[in-house]
Amino acid sequence: FQDPAVRKAKASAAAAGNLTRRERMFVSRQKVEDMLAWTDSNEELRIYALLFLLSYSFLLRTPSEAIPVIAGQDGSELGSNSVLFRNGDQLVLILHRRKNKPTGNRLARKCTCTSAAKSCVFHIIGSLLDATPVGQRLFGSVTASGAIA
Repeated sequence: FQDPAVRKAKASAAAAGNLTRRERMFVSRQKVEDMLAWTDSNEELRIYALLFLLSYSFLLRTPSEAIPVIAGQDGSELGSNSVLFRNGDQLVLILHRRKNKPTGNRLARKCTCTSAAKSCVFHIIGSLLDATPVGQRLFGSVTASGAIA
C-alpha cells in the first residue's frame, strides 16, 4: 500500500470526493436452483442453465473457461483444452489456462446433496458428462454470444 502508484490513486479518489460504492453483485445458490427448476421443462434453455451451474460451481468465466470444456476420462485428453472428468467421488476440472493464471488450474468439486441437492454439480453436471462422448465439448455448439443472450 506504500507504492507511489497506490498512494497516487488513493489521493485521486479522495480528491474526486463523491464516489459512491456500487451495490454488491453476486448470484445466490437459490437463484441458480430457481433457474435449473425453470428449465426442467424447456430443453432448449436447459443447456444454458447447466452451463451457468458449472460456471457458478467452479467460479469460471463463462465465455472463456466454461463454454470450451470437453468431456474426459482422466484428464489425459487435455491438449490445449479444458477437461472435466470424474475422479472417484469428485468432478475434476483441469483448465489449460486462466486469465489470471496462464499455467492453468485443477479444481475439484464433491457432491453437495446433503446441503444443496437441487444444485449438486457432481450429480447434475455429472449426468451431462456421462451423456457426452469423451473429447467432445460439454456444451455442444453454445457460443459466448448465445449464452449472453
